[in-house]
Amino acid sequence: MSLQGRAKLSSNVLEMKFMKKSKEKSEMEAEEEKRKIMFESEIPDDLIKGGDLCVMEPSFVPCLQLLSGRFSFKGMNPEIE
Repeated sequence: MSLQGRAKLSSNVLEMKFMKKSKEKSEMEAEEEKRKIMFESEIPDDLIKGGDLCVMEPSFVPCLQLLSGRFSFKGMNPEIE
């Protein structure tokens, strides 16, 4: 959001007790705008819009391509075979 399109509230109004949330919100928007401008040249748009590059797995089993389930080796457990 661009702050240039809206009228800014005066600092005296923002210091009032009931305006604390509005003050914090306007400060966060201003900080976000500064951050965007600062890193605009360093981070390409396709990287920002691309989403997650990694997938978080709760277990290491898919990463190591392990088989899941019960196994029987050389007839030791006939129930499974």
